[in-house]
Amino acid sequence: MQSVARADFASDLLSSRLEELQQGWPPAVRLLLSADASIYDYHPYLFAPAFPGVEPRKVESLAVAARLFASFIFLSDEAIDGPAEAAFGPIAPLRSAAMQFEAYRLLNELFPAGSGFWPRFGGYLRDLAESCVIEAEFGSGRRPWRQFTEDVAKGVAIKKAAIAKASVTGLAELAGDAGPAGILESAVDHYNVAHQLFDDLHDWKKDLRRGQPSLVLSRLLPDGGPFGADALSPEQVGGIARKLYYEGHATHVLRMSLVELGEADAALVGLPPILFGDAVAGLRRRCQDLEADISRIVAQNATRAKAQPSVRITTRVVADRPWEGIAWTALDHTLAEWRRGFGEARHLMNFPWDQGFSGATEVQAGDVFQRSLLAETLCESKRLAGPELEPAVEHEITYLLGRMQTQPPGGWSYFPELPELPADADDLAQMIRLLCISDRRELVPGKCDPALLALLETGAHPDGSLETWILPAQLRLQSQQRQAHFVELAWGSGPDPEVMANLLHALHLYDATRFAAALERGLNFIEKTQAADGSWSSTWYHGPFYGVFVATRALAAARPSSRSLRPAIEFLRTSQLPDGGWGVGGDADALSTSLALLALSSAPPDIAQAADGDRASRARRWLEADHRAEGWGGCPFIKMDVGRASGGPVVTVLYSSRTITTAFVLRAALAWDLRDAGSAC
Repeated sequence: MQSVARADFASDLLSSRLEELQQGWPPAVRLLLSADASIYDYHPYLFAPAFPGVEPRKVESLAVAARLFASFIFLSDEAIDGPAEAAFGPIAPLRSAAMQFEAYRLLNELFPAGSGFWPRFGGYLRDLAESCVIEAEFGSGRRPWRQFTEDVAKGVAIKKAAIAKASVTGLAELAGDAGPAGILESAVDHYNVAHQLFDDLHDWKKDLRRGQPSLVLSRLLPDGGPFGADALSPEQVGGIARKLYYEGHATHVLRMSLVELGEADAALVGLPPILFGDAVAGLRRRCQDLEADISRIVAQNATRAKAQPSVRITTRVVADRPWEGIAWTALDHTLAEWRRGFGEARHLMNFPWDQGFSGATEVQAGDVFQRSLLAETLCESKRLAGPELEPAVEHEITYLLGRMQTQPPGGWSYFPELPELPADADDLAQMIRLLCISDRRELVPGKCDPALLALLETGAHPDGSLETWILPAQLRLQSQQRQAHFVELAWGSGPDPEVMANLLHALHLYDATRFAAALERGLNFIEKTQAADGSWSSTWYHGPFYGVFVATRALAAARPSSRSLRPAIEFLRTSQLPDGGWGVGGDADALSTSLALLALSSAPPDIAQAADGDRASRARRWLEADHRAEGWGGCPFIKMDVGRASGGPVVTVLYSSRTITTAFVLRAALAWDLRDAGSAC
């Protein structure tokens, strides 16, 4: 019902009335924060059937005013919690003023100065202000966090969202009859408490960095602080997370939310069906699903800890080679994360039901790509640590094979439990390469060939490129038709050069003779997509260095005489920063530095220079200085440009992981240790 309401009401409101209002303001002074749908797009319509007789045009005006006030409050909340300029630019105050002006103008048209609406509305604003003051007192440390009790948290949530009750008050005033207004306001209070608790649980890390008080954090840190982006180490944050999930705090907060939603439901008994009931039911489902997900993950981790094999490096020989020390350090961190199930590397992303996604839960977890990268890293590390790593490799491969899609033609999906996302060439390439380098090549035909052949047969383009998504061209199942629809709607079709390069390298490792024609055409495509500066753009990865790494790796292995290799290596030489690292935007980071080192290490003998060793040494010293107690910090790696496929405004969502960064540091160290050893022979 929420999606129906959004389609029937919100889209029209946003595209017509709000755009009409927007015409009176400069384009930069946007009246809405984003095009993302929420119940505030059509808030009065949640309650309108309880107040029959109100003119539709007046309900529409009230809905537009509600949407503007919601945007203003969200903008103000960001400004209070942190620098507004970071998210909204220096004109944020002007946008706030514009939102309020247009909202008040609409409300004045609906309610004359003597209307009973205004005293109630003023009370809601005073409640909002009071809640912000209370939060500021706790956030600044003037009040101890142990005083942020359940009663205080509920009171703050009710006051902070009090303005939402203006929809009910406004409808009652327009109807000339209070009717069920008091009952509905009580239901709204209960819903807002439940929603605030759910949001606090979802945003606890962000609130922790900001020092923003919440019931979740006050239970975990009754004495408060320290706070800030760098105040707590990842180990400390991890300890807080374990306490949150494993000691029952998250479950307690979710059950509090469910109790509040039960109270909201009870208040609605006897009223005509209204969309607000669907909003309550939707939030209840999200709370129940999250509670079930937490219980499942806790149980899985307990089972994993019992089933995971023991891996101990009993013989550690450190030669007098500069790269070996950093390699051992990175391997120790990687093994520590492996013993935790590589949980830190999981990519969590929200796919809302009201936007058409149908996952069992809105929050989806992806770790197939990550764990295949990490398993590959452990394979490469056997050269350093020996066969004692094999049980860890075997454990990871068993897990990954169990995540293969059961629907023909098979393959692996980045978010395996999201029905709208098909299997893809990138995950397939990772699995082919992992099975090959781990001496399990005999598994590739049975596990990978069906998806690979489907891709080569139905996803090939005349220019030699391949589609990223693996879908049959004809005779698609209903589920595959839905996936194809979402490819056009959300994911985007067409070839992605970095995915192509990853797959081509896997084909070369698997059977260069069998796939000679595909390799020839594909490598031609890679060469043609090289940028003028020698780099390659990436659709799914942040910055230029991952694209350069996978492209040079594929070309150096399968076409070492390629004319694209020299400009690619030269790009790396000229883009190294004065401090020895590489990075995006002028500042070095460990991931970009490691990817650049990996690409530089693949230079064929006729392109390699003696000075490259000096460049690598400078980078190693930078990496050594950047090392932290928990490894190397997470850096932007995978990116998703939401809105790209539909042609709408693009919002880039970035994924980072310290486990992945550390693994690439390890791989770069192994590559240069091997290269230096070869040079010494």
